[in-house]
Amino acid sequence: MFRFSIRECLLVTAITALSLGWWLDHRRMALENSSCARVSELRKRQLQLFGHLLETKGLFRWDADAQERLELDAWNAADR
Repeated sequence: MFRFSIRECLLVTAITALSLGWWLDHRRMALENSSCARVSELRKRQLQLFGHLLETKGLFRWDADAQERLELDAWNAADR
């Protein structure tokens, strides 16, 4: 039969705990990233719908390309 020392049991326990902790953290980060991307898409869609609403009322001319340029300029300014 197998005989394990306390040192071997502690080593297996530590490796298992570290692996489980890494996996849970990795899964949490993946879920956060997907939810952030989804929120970003929803906000972009809201802006497009709001622009369309203003266009139909004749209050504003919406330019999606200009919006993307503004977002890129904001990101570039934040990097400086």
